[in-house]
Amino acid sequence: MIFLQPWHGAIAAALVVPAVLLLYVLRLRRRPLRVSSSLFWPTAPSDAQVNEPFKRLHFSWMLLLHLLIVLLLCAALARPASRGAAGDGDRVVLLFDVSASMDAKDEPGGPTRLERAKMRAGEIIDGLSRGGTHRAAAVLAFGASPEIVESFTASAPALRAAVDRITQTDEAGDFSSALRMARALVASSFEEADETASVRVVLLSDGGVAADTDSLAGVDLRFERIASPLGSPAPANIGITGLGSRRDSADPAIVRVFCEILANTFETTEVPVSVAVSGQVAGRRLVTLLSEGDGQPARAAITFEVSAPTEAIITVAIESADALAGDNVASALVTSPRTPPLLVVHRDGVTPASDASLWLLTEALAELPGAEVGIIDQTEYAQRAARGLLRADSTVIFHGVRADPLPPGPSIGFGAPPSLPGLRVADEPAALSDRTSFFWPRRHPLMRNISLDALIVASALPAEVTASSEDGVNTPRWTELLLGPAGPLMLLCEWQGVKRVVTTFDLASSNWPMLPAFAIFLADVSAAMGDDGQRGERGWLHPGAFVPVTLSQPTAAFTGPASLTAVRRGNDRGAILGPLRRAGVYLAPRDVAAPHAVAVNIASASESLLESPTALRVSGHEIEGGTSLSELREHWPRLLQIAALLLMLEWVVFARGVRV
Repeated sequence: MIFLQPWHGAIAAALVVPAVLLLYVLRLRRRPLRVSSSLFWPTAPSDAQVNEPFKRLHFSWMLLLHLLIVLLLCAALARPASRGAAGDGDRVVLLFDVSASMDAKDEPGGPTRLERAKMRAGEIIDGLSRGGTHRAAAVLAFGASPEIVESFTASAPALRAAVDRITQTDEAGDFSSALRMARALVASSFEEADETASVRVVLLSDGGVAADTDSLAGVDLRFERIASPLGSPAPANIGITGLGSRRDSADPAIVRVFCEILANTFETTEVPVSVAVSGQVAGRRLVTLLSEGDGQPARAAITFEVSAPTEAIITVAIESADALAGDNVASALVTSPRTPPLLVVHRDGVTPASDASLWLLTEALAELPGAEVGIIDQTEYAQRAARGLLRADSTVIFHGVRADPLPPGPSIGFGAPPSLPGLRVADEPAALSDRTSFFWPRRHPLMRNISLDALIVASALPAEVTASSEDGVNTPRWTELLLGPAGPLMLLCEWQGVKRVVTTFDLASSNWPMLPAFAIFLADVSAAMGDDGQRGERGWLHPGAFVPVTLSQPTAAFTGPASLTAVRRGNDRGAILGPLRRAGVYLAPRDVAAPHAVAVNIASASESLLESPTALRVSGHEIEGGTSLSELREHWPRLLQIAALLLMLEWVVFARGVRV
């Protein structure tokens, strides 16, 4: 039993209870009257002889009733409430947080937070079958994405086995998507007869998550805090929260490594840090972490300079043990110092000398700094694709040729859009007026440096985006780069980690190659396409990412923190590796064309701080550890009902006494 407003009830009791007692110890003050005789009033003389204002307090049923009524009203003002058990509800969803911070150990040599969460889940499962009932439960786990480990079942052994199957990840926790999946699972499992059944979602987490308002709607959420005891500081931890690498412009064999280190303490701390190139230690330094004050944790930014003439894996490591080992190491893949090649594919029988637009395209590409430009026809392209000779790090530019098959790396298509999910293109072009106005996103990285006010397009294939997604994994993410009156003329497709620019008009049917904006656009898009969209200049990914790979065999097994297998899609040599849930370096077998290695780092300040708040803040509500939003049952309405009954009883007793 707890009181939600204890001071309200205490103040009311301190004022009202003494007032009730005072009424029972005060004597009545009677108005003096002259009478002829007191013979018929035997008690009046003795009472009148006492001049003291107070009398001794005697037991009275009326006094007891009045005190009970007053105390009940004061208790109702204090809003008493009681808590239920974690497994209350007709059905229970056990929601496990498997983000990186759950791998921390609050005590040296003790269990991790996830292991403790599994122990607590075992206690909840035991409570589901008490009292002769066997309530159903489901098990979900979430990091960057949620996963249903076990659907609703009343079998305790099946639930325990599902809990044992849950594995730790190094991802950041996406609590909102996990709640939405829990709601969908509950909705799909209920039959019409079960619509009135209650469901409780039990979150087993250290509290480093948050959710939006929509995800909490209709959810009875209980927060089981899995962390260090209340009042105890978080276990000491120092982690790498940022890593970057860049080759020196004057000497590309030199790589500068930038690293940010964060501690979950406000005190000055020293820690040894080393840097290695492909497993060989290249430097070691004692780093001092300082706090900037104002409640800011201690941190430091350091720079290493190492030699890496060829492709290498740069690894920075904190050489001291702490609560979370996963953030003590961070790696980045540094590619060889070269410019990504460009490959132009044109129609058979056409040469730059015979096609002015092709000549303008190749000349503009040749002017790019450090550009390596190759030119082939569509027949040779098909032969290279069949033999698996297309490189994933090359940008293929199609001039009036449909990309069939799609290259493993980025591509730019002029005039013949490839077959891609979510895009519908007409077979015949539509004529456009030379006065047609075009619109483009002026803040987009590919379009912000150009102006297309003078662009003229004679004809274009009408196109329409029929499906698009935000993540670009199963369905491409489409962005309109150039829009005309009949629809988009240029689009950016981001699908399975690869970027592709699609135009619906031929360069020969426009004046674009003769505009200054054309060369600027090619420079910007070539630089952007050279980045795979995930590693960028960092050369690493966050946990939970997917990576496109090029395979020469049907499958390829990657080794690293976890064993993963990439499977080729049909006749296409491309495949998707992932999700990469654990931090570390994943090495590809020799028969994988690209990439040869993938680096994954936690690099998250929220995970390295190991924060474990006592209350979970969700949608403006605060849920304390061990409580839920709806399980606090308030009892003040019942107290008011009892007080009303006692008041009626007091009236009956008073009326009977007056009658006597």
